[in-house]
Amino acid sequence: MGCSSSKPTSVAEDDAPTAAVPAPSSALPVVEDTAAAALPSSTNSTIPSSFGNKKPPVSKERKVSFENSPAVNNRRGAQDTAAQGGSDTKQGGDNDDPFASHVHSSKHQQPKSSTNKNNQSIMEDSWAFLHRITKDKLLDASDVKSVESGKLEITSIRRYAQQLLVHLQEVELGQSAALGSSVLGGVTEPDEEEKEEVEGKAYRDGDRRALYDKQDFLSFKKEKSWKSEETQKLIRDIIQKKTLFEHYSEDEILEIVDVFKPVTFKKGECIIRQGDSYGDNFYVVETGQLNVHTNVAGNDGEDNQVLLRTCSKGDHFGEPGGLVGGQRSKRSISALTDCKCWSLARETFSCVISQLRHNQHEEKMKFFRACEIQGRSFNHIFDGIQIEGLAIAAKTDVFDEGSVIIRGGEPSDVFYFLRSGEVNAYEKGLYSSYDDDSLNKLAFAVKEKRAFGTTSILKRSNSPYTYVAKTPVRVYYITKDSFELMLGSLRDALDGNTVSQRSVARSKSSKSYRDRDVATMIADRVHSHLELKDLKFYKMLGKGAFGKVFLVQSTQDKALFALKCQVKNAIVKHRNQEKVLNECRILKTVGHDPNILGLHNVMQDKRHLYFLIDLLPGNELWFYKKKFKRFPESMARFYAASVLLAFERLHTDLIAYRDLKPENIVLDGEGYGVLVDFGLAKQIEEGQTFTGCGTPDYMAPEVILRIGHDWAVDYWTLGIFLYELVHDRAPFYDTDRIRRQKKILRGVDYVTFPTGFSEPLQDLIRHLLVGDQSKRLGRTQSGIQGIKSHRFFAGFDWEGLEARRIAPAIKPAIPQDLKTIGKGAVGASPVNDISVPTSNWNPNLKTFEGWLKDNNL
Repeated sequence: MGCSSSKPTSVAEDDAPTAAVPAPSSALPVVEDTAAAALPSSTNSTIPSSFGNKKPPVSKERKVSFENSPAVNNRRGAQDTAAQGGSDTKQGGDNDDPFASHVHSSKHQQPKSSTNKNNQSIMEDSWAFLHRITKDKLLDASDVKSVESGKLEITSIRRYAQQLLVHLQEVELGQSAALGSSVLGGVTEPDEEEKEEVEGKAYRDGDRRALYDKQDFLSFKKEKSWKSEETQKLIRDIIQKKTLFEHYSEDEILEIVDVFKPVTFKKGECIIRQGDSYGDNFYVVETGQLNVHTNVAGNDGEDNQVLLRTCSKGDHFGEPGGLVGGQRSKRSISALTDCKCWSLARETFSCVISQLRHNQHEEKMKFFRACEIQGRSFNHIFDGIQIEGLAIAAKTDVFDEGSVIIRGGEPSDVFYFLRSGEVNAYEKGLYSSYDDDSLNKLAFAVKEKRAFGTTSILKRSNSPYTYVAKTPVRVYYITKDSFELMLGSLRDALDGNTVSQRSVARSKSSKSYRDRDVATMIADRVHSHLELKDLKFYKMLGKGAFGKVFLVQSTQDKALFALKCQVKNAIVKHRNQEKVLNECRILKTVGHDPNILGLHNVMQDKRHLYFLIDLLPGNELWFYKKKFKRFPESMARFYAASVLLAFERLHTDLIAYRDLKPENIVLDGEGYGVLVDFGLAKQIEEGQTFTGCGTPDYMAPEVILRIGHDWAVDYWTLGIFLYELVHDRAPFYDTDRIRRQKKILRGVDYVTFPTGFSEPLQDLIRHLLVGDQSKRLGRTQSGIQGIKSHRFFAGFDWEGLEARRIAPAIKPAIPQDLKTIGKGAVGASPVNDISVPTSNWNPNLKTFEGWLKDNNL
């Protein structure tokens, strides 16, 4: 019965006093009980629930037995978290344990100096006590001679644990994480170099694969499940405390509550098994009880089942939303009694939010296209890209009847756009709430789809009118600073003196494309007609997700290329036809650019789809990152500049790349960086896209939240890229995807910059890692030029990089004869490999030419 056949181990042995420790109070922070998982069964039986995830330190003699335990590894992760701004656990119970209850923590904060002093004292006392009670003790407790002596030892441990928990309750959770690290210090803690080496290796060898989670939210049909008011409140109160839901409006929260579905579990039924995938469902307990337990290897080699906690009404487990499917559970959870829970599926959550935000954005775009300001239509003042920015930046507000929106005679740095309702403007601020015409002189009534409050901003003076809601009113609003950040001054906009930097860049890009040197254009045309029969095969260069890459040479002009041979059957099996063809479309759209992988031709037969691409023999930038660990800022600047030039080309065609990381920058033979792998790139000609995709360390908040994104995600990834190159890891790195997403949503203010980071680099990263995409450097009015002009790039020779006149930061070791590179036998062509299955998928590759023509390229 339950999730495991292992023998159960209770929290206290049968001969121990059962009333010595009260049940944990819901006022205390509940943390992941990794200590219990690390200790042998006899130790677990006495203290697992007392210490949470704070594993008691052990003596030097026991260092080896615990060094690679889950508790130590998790503790190291916690210390990393503390160094970056505190625990991920937030007030309201949103802690790192996927099976955590909705508990509360104190907001009380002690002054830093006194807190550190108290923590140091607690650390010393804790260390002395725990060292004394564990020194020379046998872990199987076989040295306990009698029940009475065992009771005395257990009682002292429990009393101390209770005192420690009282202290933890008084310290803000961010400080608690630091305290936990201190308490666990001492002789068992590896020195900083050792710790950094272990963590750094785990980071460099970790999972760096990109995620792709596309939901068909447009055709999604919302199915509501009836709930009583009490149940609705139960679910709403719980999810509002989760980090993910802080960013959604009350209306959106109610929409999410609607789609929770009832699910029942019979007594003894296993819901989540330790080691299985979780993250696809989030549960709220309404009735019954459930046990959370973990399996621990005992001295006899068998697994023991250790009870960690019991969930009841108002508790929750699993993880809502995000892109966290596939996580491996560290716990098992089973029904102690018959239970009723409410469940939210990850796919359902994603579709609901994406659909809501998509509809909201479409409504905003339609509204602003028809909106007027100072008697002029937005369509005559701003281009489509600028209106898109307004739609992203504008916030929603409501006012009750009789509410004063702007008071005359006072300064105002906000202007409004009337969505619905009626607003009256009264002269000279003489408005009174009393119905007295002698006091209230109506100047005019604001019509729907009109801006108001602009006069004081244009004249830089106090408002000449008092604006009052005649009826209940809904408005969009935007601050003066936000407007100017995106579009420049309002006066310039009304005078027709503003244009989006993207429109300018597109014009320059088109001219640059037309003005390419004749030799390059001729070479492109010649190579675009190369067929398989015109290629000589050499060795294999590598393997990809759907096939292999070979070194090939043109028999016509002896030029060397890489040929990407993708197995059609594998592409179809994994339903990746759209992604593969999209990569081809994107590369064909871009054409030749020295900073972007060149695609010369696309071919196919009944087994393979072939991409003839540039040969880049210099290895991935990730290879050098692992080799050097940290780049000097000059080296990071050089390769970030290459990325910016690539982004500049992509963004002029409204293409969002969405997967920047060192692995996707490959060096050519000279050492210049080239952007590769366009599987996640997308041309976003209008509106926003809602696909959840990207490498976990690099995901922007808007991608995690499914609120819609465009090319601004690339500027976020550039900030991560710079930080990671100069440091040993990404700023929000965590081994657990859920915790990592929480860090990303908390933002750059919680990121700790190493002392080696220069002030200009820190400033650039802070302006790139802005959670509000409309205010992110690169997405603002200055466009990508705002990044290139930042003082971090002061004095950088942009023209020299474009012309390949400046020396690369890295010089790859390339053999003189490139035909010798690769592995395997020379000439092993995959073309006639009968071991590869055939496929009926035959895409029309000629449509790419028509597609390009339609885009005027």
